[in-house]
Amino acid sequence: MNNSLLPAAFADLEAHVAEWALPSFDARMQHRAASSMDNIRRFYDAMQPRAEAALAHLENFPLDALPAAEQRLMHMLYALAQAAMAVEIHGQPKVGHAKLPIAVRVLREPLPV
Repeated sequence: MNNSLLPAAFADLEAHVAEWALPSFDARMQHRAASSMDNIRRFYDAMQPRAEAALAHLENFPLDALPAAEQRLMHMLYALAQAAMAVEIHGQPKVGHAKLPIAVRVLREPLPV
């Protein structure tokens, strides 16, 4: 039985899974808002150089049937987008002029691809 949290090629990122592989946009936004910039930067610095390889790996699977390890990797990529906003644009966990954390409700299923 495989106990890996992520696909083998991304095992070096497993230390970040429990904290950053969150299943919803709201959870990722809330986590970023509550994190320190040092914590966000650590995740960003680990994940950003691996993003292209992670995307290439995930292209081998149907999005609606990702194995568990690949699903966590996808959530890590989504979290990277949140971390990148803090690191590359805002320079802080929260947007300075916005009320965060916010909540986003999806009102309908996405359109089929």
